[in-house]
Amino acid sequence: MRADSDGSDRTNDRKHASPQSLSIGNAAADVSSVLDDGQSKDTHNSHTRRCRAKVNLKFQELLSILPTPPPKTGIKHKAQILDYAIRVYRDIHARKTLLEAELALSSRSQLNAWVDGIVLRSISLQDALAPYLSLICTKGGWKYSEAWIPAQQPIPSQPVRGKVEAVSGESNVLTPTTLLSGPTARLRLGLAVIPSLGNTDDPDLQTKLERFRDKSRAYQCKARVDLPGRVMCTMRPEWLPSLNDQEAFQRAHLAHNANLVVCFGVPVFICGHIAAVAVFFDTDQRAYDAKCVDLADNISGLLGNAFGASTKFRK
Repeated sequence: MRADSDGSDRTNDRKHASPQSLSIGNAAADVSSVLDDGQSKDTHNSHTRRCRAKVNLKFQELLSILPTPPPKTGIKHKAQILDYAIRVYRDIHARKTLLEAELALSSRSQLNAWVDGIVLRSISLQDALAPYLSLICTKGGWKYSEAWIPAQQPIPSQPVRGKVEAVSGESNVLTPTTLLSGPTARLRLGLAVIPSLGNTDDPDLQTKLERFRDKSRAYQCKARVDLPGRVMCTMRPEWLPSLNDQEAFQRAHLAHNANLVVCFGVPVFICGHIAAVAVFFDTDQRAYDAKCVDLADNISGLLGNAFGASTKFRK
């Protein structure tokens, strides 16, 4: 029987192919694979070089639009350029925040408009207090601020954006039942604001203040205990010239670690009752500043009255 010319003969040819011919074929395949790998690496390297060139151009462009660095700063490397850009941005943002504060405080009508706008945009007392804390910090140069509110709910293990809630837990706005009253009332940290610090002598200050804020969430203030508790009971502002005394300020060790040395607190009234206590801190020692305290107290009064008169408070 004759073998099929299109099948068996080719099969036999493959079976009886010489080792030399197979080696040549394999070598050719290996050479082709090496060439393909080389071309792929060349393409990758070329792409990498182009990307690096673009990045270098962008860094040069960034350096060209930044203000001229101070003499002998030696800003050449990318990390130095980024660090300088961050410092410039912080300064610009701090100046912008200060200008906004100056505008809000430029006249009585401007201040009233600012307060009305805050209340209109706020769905809770904490929402309204955040820009107030920032305003006082910016105007007075305070490094850190916080608002203490009724401790109606258990403190969560993780920081959350809380609301001032009614005792029933059904309302997301402050109602008269949550206003501070009675000797058993307790306060907890409701929110904290770290203003635009700009460039400080301590590059780690932001981190220290954030750590102080986070560790403060575990604390509560009883009536007449600690600065927030005393302000709650006396219903008057209080200036604390030193934070070293554990009895006067229960977070003394935390304040020491954050370089905080002085603070003052003011009550926030709504319809004649204290609804919160605002506290402002600094890392530099200060003498009593009546003008600053009066400003914080007066604006908290305006804000509390406006919030109390809003329809959200009556719901």
